[in-house]
Amino acid sequence: MAYWSVTKALRQALRADPNTLEMLFVPGARPRDEIGEWILAEREAFVSSEIHGSFGRYAIAQLRRLEQGARLAEHRGQVLGWLRDEPGLSLDQVAERLADRTPPRSDHGQARHRPQAKEWVKQLYRSLHDQGLLPANDFGALVRFAAERSHDLELPRELRPKNAYNLMRLIWTATEWLRAGRPTFRATGVLHDRLVAIKKGEVPLADVVAEAEALIPALDAARAETQLPDRADLPRADALARRIHEEVARRFAANRPGPWGRDAPPTFSVEWSS
Repeated sequence: MAYWSVTKALRQALRADPNTLEMLFVPGARPRDEIGEWILAEREAFVSSEIHGSFGRYAIAQLRRLEQGARLAEHRGQVLGWLRDEPGLSLDQVAERLADRTPPRSDHGQARHRPQAKEWVKQLYRSLHDQGLLPANDFGALVRFAAERSHDLELPRELRPKNAYNLMRLIWTATEWLRAGRPTFRATGVLHDRLVAIKKGEVPLADVVAEAEALIPALDAARAETQLPDRADLPRADALARRIHEEVARRFAANRPGPWGRDAPPTFSVEWSS
């Protein structure tokens, strides 16, 4: 790993980035050289109560976005199905049908709901065109796509059940870490079975979001009672970064074997462009 990758990872850890912190604390983490030993020895410096936001609250917000995306994907399937069965439908007819099937969340928005439905259909064929799935950016191309290729359209990657599983796991991890002061990554019992069911797509996304919302009080309570510091230990982390920097420079100057010495990648070249 290049030096800039290490320093970037340390900066991400200071911001309580979930992927970086989990990588530092995963039980199988083993140092491959003395720099790795230094990082693992100082990893507690990067942990703070900020995992409440970067793990828990972030995951809940992303689950809400997933729910919205799933709703849009469902609408996409409905529109393509209508056009596949009735290719003579006009844009206005499709929009009217979509508005009737998906009423607004409140009566206050009823007057603007049908124009919004029409705009959503337009966004659908624009999006498919941007993905290279439609030859033209218009409703006619969408009609032809519905008849010829829509059966092969896959669920967007971000809406796959594994993403909901990972987000629920983050909420649980944050809550337990705040409570115990140390991370636990292996779920057991009923929780394990539920996470597996979510990962397999056996739990509707709306139910997953509702469960996540129900976990908010426990997450907030864990933060209020945690023994973790309010902020990461910046001086300790800075000392680690300087130590790594000095060691990398020493290896490079000594032309030692390895990725920071003799086998280091070429340095970036800087060029002017007009």
